[in-house]
Parts: sequence; structure tokens; C-alpha cells
Amino acid sequence: MIEKGGGEVVDAQAELVEHGSNMPARQEPGFSEDRIDAICKLGENVERLGKAMDKIRRFVLARALPGDWCKFGDGTTSYLELSSAGAERIGNDLGIGFTGWKSWKEEGEDKLGRWFYWYYSCDISFNGRKMESIEGRAGSRDKFFGYKEGAWKELEDVKEADIRQAARRRSMQEGIRQLLGIRRIPAEAAKTLGLNPDIARGYSFASKRDDSGHRAPTGPQKGILKFVKSYLCLRVNCVI
Repeated sequence: MIEKGGGEVVDAQAELVEHGSNMPARQEPGFSEDRIDAICKLGENVERLGKAMDKIRRFVLARALPGDWCKFGDGTTSYLELSSAGAERIGNDLGIGFTGWKSWKEEGEDKLGRWFYWYYSCDISFNGRKMESIEGRAGSRDKFFGYKEGAWKELEDVKEADIRQAARRRSMQEGIRQLLGIRRIPAEAAKTLGLNPDIARGYSFASKRDDSGHRAPTGPQKGILKFVKSYLCLRVNCVI
């Protein structure tokens, strides 16, 4: 027991339990006034925000150069993806920032031999908005880098510097796509956003319908499709 000012006697152990450093701070249920104010403020300005983002998208899409976008599929299911070169141009035009870079290497061995992958991660920021830990990956088991004349290359023949550069660019590319909401744009909607789909390099693949009724690539085309979608848009001109 201890005596506090004014002659009040309290239990020291009870005081420790009640106010000790291990006790979590009490939180009142519901929304705080600050949070309510922030939500109301957003509601008041959401229409302006939407118009501003649409204007930014139209600005960057209208400045696209041949090869900045790749078109996949055909008909109503076709869509456009931003290339690495296009992402770099958009980032420079808008002053998008890339910070907090991290990189690491993953290695292993299986029945095909030794392999490695490089990962790059960064934080991307623009006009007060920030997205953290956006990752890009590339490795020796990516056919673009590690496959030639029907066989996987020996690691000594794989250009590791190119793989690291590709992984870094993919991180930037994915961050810009997400930040600006320009990922997988339906070709039919491209013109309304100011992007001329005719300047996009097109790629389509013969396919048949699977048991579910969906069209699915078959045979060698399945591997080609996976390769193209993963790495075609890393190249400056989007060509094989």
C-alpha cells in the first residue's frame, strides 16, 4: 500500500495493473471525430477527385508512343497493358517518385538444375498518395532470359545484370499501373480515355474452348501466351 497526496491510501499492485506499461490503451468504440471529419471531407470532394484522376489518365494515355502499350486478345475481350518503357515515360512526365528500394535474390535447384530469381521492391508516391512495397521479379527460369534453342541455359550463360534490371523495371511498371488505375484497360474503353488502341502492338493466340466453355490456349501456345504476357511488355518496343 502507498499513500498519495491528501492522505488517500491506494493499492500499489492495483495501480500497476491499471496503469502499467503492458496495458493496452482503452479505445472507445465507433468513429473518432477526426475520422468522421476526414470521411465527410472526402465525400465533399470525391467528385472533384474523380475528375482530376480522369484528367491525369487522359493526359498520360494521350501521350502514348507506338510500343508503349501491348494489346492482348481480340474482340470484346481484348485489353491493353502498359509496357515498361511507357511506364518510365509516364513516371517522368508526372514526377512520380520511387523510394525505399530493396532487392533480394532467391536461389534453388531442381531436376532441371540450378536457378535464381531477383526481386525488387519500392515505395511509389505521387501528389501526396503513397503505395508501399510494390514488387517486381525476374529470373533464370523466365524463358526470355534463360531458355534458348529448346533447352534451359546454364546459369553461367544467363545474363544476371539484365535480369536484375528487368525486375527493377517491373516494380516501377506495376507501381505506376496500380497508382494511376491503368492496369488491364479494356480495348473498347481505351478511346474514351484518350488512348488510341491502333498504336498498341497486338497479340492474339489460337485457342479452343475448355470444358467450362471458356477459350483456352493449347499445346505450345499455352507456354507462349504465358511468356508473352509476363515479359513482352518489359521490352521497349513490345516485339518478339
